[in-house]
Amino acid sequence: MRLLMTQARVELSDDETPVSVEWDAPAGLPSPAPKGAPARRAPRRPLPPRRVVNVIDRWRCAGRWWEARELRRGYYLLELDDGAQLELFREGDTWWVARTTD
Repeated sequence: MRLLMTQARVELSDDETPVSVEWDAPAGLPSPAPKGAPARRAPRRPLPPRRVVNVIDRWRCAGRWWEARELRRGYYLLELDDGAQLELFREGDTWWVARTTD
């Protein structure tokens, strides 16, 4: 699986299960820039929404209990309409695409 770690927009069913997911394509590699000028990345571009056809697995993760803000995430391993697999998680009110198959 390829690591993405990018925010996602998720449509949920009545039982709070993801039914579609969309995210932005990762930014391109920095382009060469003159010495001293900041490198520029290609902008992220939205990808079309992908339909979830199967929830392969789901699990909860809690950690960093020793810090002021404990880590609590709900993870899903999803099969999408094109056969790709996607690892998605929710932290607070924000959804993230962690990894995907090509």
